[in-house]
Amino acid sequence: MKRVELRSKISRYMGKRKILDSFFSRVRKEANELCGKKGTIQVAYGSAAKTMPSTGRGEVAAPVGDAYKTCARIFRGQTSAEDENYSTKVNWETKKTKELTYVGIRDGKAVLCHSKGKRPPVVKEEDKGIVTRMLQESKERGKRRRSWNVGSKMVGDNCLAKKDKIKKEKKEEEMRYIECRGLRFCPEMRKYYDRDASSARAIAGLRCLRLRGLGRPSVFTRAGHGK
Repeated sequence: MKRVELRSKISRYMGKRKILDSFFSRVRKEANELCGKKGTIQVAYGSAAKTMPSTGRGEVAAPVGDAYKTCARIFRGQTSAEDENYSTKVNWETKKTKELTYVGIRDGKAVLCHSKGKRPPVVKEEDKGIVTRMLQESKERGKRRRSWNVGSKMVGDNCLAKKDKIKKEKKEEEMRYIECRGLRFCPEMRKYYDRDASSARAIAGLRCLRLRGLGRPSVFTRAGHGK
């Protein structure tokens, strides 16, 4: 059985590596076609890829670290980690802070809304039944997802205590509307932006400024946000 398990692990590892290598090889080929022979390619990768865990509570596992290593291997000497502080929070085009997006209720129907606060507003009394149903449906859809990272240092009684603490805090706090983590709203452009796509544009822009020897815009620094 041990030999079978070892072969199975090696097979999975080789399969994952083959998929990542194939993906970034296609990206490199397309980039070479766009840039031509005289063009140079620079890959700006968010610095969080070096420390971000591959799984999280209620999230689907993703090969974050392995993807970064594969990209650096395929784009040899052309990949660098870029500080991505505030790349999600600030719109690259307007340099203004984007607003949080959440699912509100209007005339009994779910609609996209936005707020300047760090968290969605408290649910109105007449909307609690609808929001409760939406949360239950979301919970049912996420039953197959792993709720806790197996590789986490929290195991046994410590892990259970952490779960109980979170459940208690959720019960004590007021119900809030459901946040749409994948979207952000820009008041100046009056548009909803994909969170990751907008952040990627900002990371690319910051990398271009660094290549030109220009400073980082203050809105993408702690000092620019009064911290």
